[in-house]
Amino acid sequence: NPTLYRVVSDEIKSDVFPCFAAPKQGQPLKILLTSDYQLKPMVAANIQKIAETVPKIDAIFFAGDCVNIPDEASEWFDDSNNLSFFPCLQGKTSHVLNGVTYSGSALIQSAPLFPAVGNHEVMGRLHNSKSLLDQFKEPFPLKKNHDDAFNTISYEEIFSFPDTCKSKKYYSVIFGDVYLIVLCAARAWRKPHDYDRGKYANSKDGIEGGGDFIYEDIAKGSDQYQWLENELNSSEFKNSKYKLVMLHNAFHTLGENALPPFAHPIRKETENKMFYDYPIKDDILIRDIEPLLIQHGVHLVHSGHSHIWCRFKHPSKMNYLETSNSGNSYGSYLKKDHPCVPKKELEHVLNMDNYKLRGDPNGLKPVLPSLNPLIDEDGVPMPYIASNRYTVFSIFDTKSETIDSYYFDTENPNNPVIHFDQFSVL
Repeated sequence: NPTLYRVVSDEIKSDVFPCFAAPKQGQPLKILLTSDYQLKPMVAANIQKIAETVPKIDAIFFAGDCVNIPDEASEWFDDSNNLSFFPCLQGKTSHVLNGVTYSGSALIQSAPLFPAVGNHEVMGRLHNSKSLLDQFKEPFPLKKNHDDAFNTISYEEIFSFPDTCKSKKYYSVIFGDVYLIVLCAARAWRKPHDYDRGKYANSKDGIEGGGDFIYEDIAKGSDQYQWLENELNSSEFKNSKYKLVMLHNAFHTLGENALPPFAHPIRKETENKMFYDYPIKDDILIRDIEPLLIQHGVHLVHSGHSHIWCRFKHPSKMNYLETSNSGNSYGSYLKKDHPCVPKKELEHVLNMDNYKLRGDPNGLKPVLPSLNPLIDEDGVPMPYIASNRYTVFSIFDTKSETIDSYYFDTENPNNPVIHFDQFSVL
């Protein structure tokens, strides 16, 4: 039975909510898998439809990018567009979309939220006179002076983490039958064609941008890699029924952020510019982390970042799910060339054959939704949802041992939520 509680501050009292004890082994759970809210226009509708579809959510596994600028308090608590992070998850907002007012839903009053570091959890330089947005856009590789690099101070102060974790950037938790490992796999995001500080090029004006550098190294031999090895070798992990890994950057995806590969940038200088290459053979997630997870029998990798829904299955049977189209999307690149590869810059760096411009750059074929896939303009079922009309959420149901995904058509709000995909975790 839950414990009832309310929050009291001075003369203000909250409503009464149920608080549940940590689940025991064997207890059936329904866990929301989501990410990338970032105050996007469909978020309040998405959360409200989650609660209408699944009356009791037991936990939220959030794969990064809660807000846009992590040091901007209004984005967490009281943004003027009524799409700030916590009010949407508390059912305390009021956002109008296509003539309908959505309030979100009271999820986090009773369900713990376990976050991962995304690129939008990281601020850039602290001590300068620029706006918070300008500071956010200026992360630099870590140097002796931490204030001149990047930080996750707000993220670490806002959320609570297990007492046993050595780093708040990556941690593990046992939740009922689920052993969740949360990795820090995020990097600076630059505009592809920005010559001042882009993904592939940087002007030589005395400012070192560092390309899309990785915030917390996860390559073999790094502190995070060694920690991950210890987690995977623990008896608790080995004996857990469900083995999940969550991180922000996807191993396999069809979305905008499929490129460049998750590799440390290699710098090449010419007379006027610096160029950055990310050799696909050096993709750390594929080269170092994927074999490790396969070796230790991980069942599901949950990721975000590209604002898309798509899933893959490795030949080893490990499942990949990116379920981040909760608010908006920047497209899918299965049939059309990827726009984030400026050929002019890459001519200075590498052979274009190293960058696969369509589909998953790392070679897996997407899995077609098993129940009700959307149909493209040619009448062909789509193995993804990349839409600014349909908003998506996914539920891990430990009783049925399945991941169930749903979409809602925000342009036809009287239509029901559609259950479009289901697959077995084990």
